[in-house]
Amino acid sequence: MRINEKFSIQVLNGHTVIIDSQSGKACGEVDFNEIKMFLWDLAKEGEITKQEMLNGVLNKFEISTVLALGEIDTFIKKLKEYGINK
Repeated sequence: MRINEKFSIQVLNGHTVIIDSQSGKACGEVDFNEIKMFLWDLAKEGEITKQEMLNGVLNKFEISTVLALGEIDTFIKKLKEYGINK
């Protein structure tokens, strides 16, 4: 998985939204906590697997594998829903 380069995140009115930089329109809102921001940064850097995401989250945060997988699954689901992954 990888995030298409044309997408970025911005905080608008206290909500974190994903912006299509080509159209300037918001694609959708995501509840970006610290873990999801970390995942966003990982996926923007280049192609990354779910296992690599899990390893990164477990190495950076004090969180159980079950909770980490929940965060990752929610993140991936939103990206697919908005057509952001490449």
